[in-house]
Amino acid sequence: MKTKISKLIKPLPSRDDALRAVSTLLEYIGVDLENEHFKDTPRRVVDSFEEIYGGYKLLASDILKSKVYKKNNYDQPILLKDIEFTSTCAHHMLPIVGTVSVSYIPGDAIVGISKIARIIDVFAKRLQIQEDMTTEIAEHIARGLKAKGVAVKISAEHYCMISRGVKRKGSKLDTYHFTGLFADNHSIQTNFIHANA
Repeated sequence: MKTKISKLIKPLPSRDDALRAVSTLLEYIGVDLENEHFKDTPRRVVDSFEEIYGGYKLLASDILKSKVYKKNNYDQPILLKDIEFTSTCAHHMLPIVGTVSVSYIPGDAIVGISKIARIIDVFAKRLQIQEDMTTEIAEHIARGLKAKGVAVKISAEHYCMISRGVKRKGSKLDTYHFTGLFADNHSIQTNFIHANA
């Protein structure tokens, strides 16, 4: 007997739904939407969301389909350091600001370095938990390049800790993820950590 499986897909809210939602939140905090300074704020917020959270419309796998080159027998770690990013905390929707460093040991291919930055953007432009973002970047680069090993470090300030709650400025969260040779070889892993201290 064949069983028919239907997949229910919830339709996305419309742009008008989003505008009404932002207006409601602004009114909730006491904003007078008739004030000339706020009349266009809902539209601006929705426009900014489309850019800030554009990562939901992107696939990291698509980025590594182009600008991948045969490695010419290069088999040493490649390190791209201190790539700046801004993301948003999934818990409080406040900024996460910091840097990402990525190293990989080529397997079959190398990639144009701008592609590494674009992969970071895919995951940064979503609501994020830093630990998850670190893993996602490393695992996608490892798969996409069939790399022998990937190491990722993210160091970032979380505005949910700066502007609310404990209110501690200057504190940074460091997270790491290692695959392949970086996970298995203590010396290679240590070199990456020291290079990004």
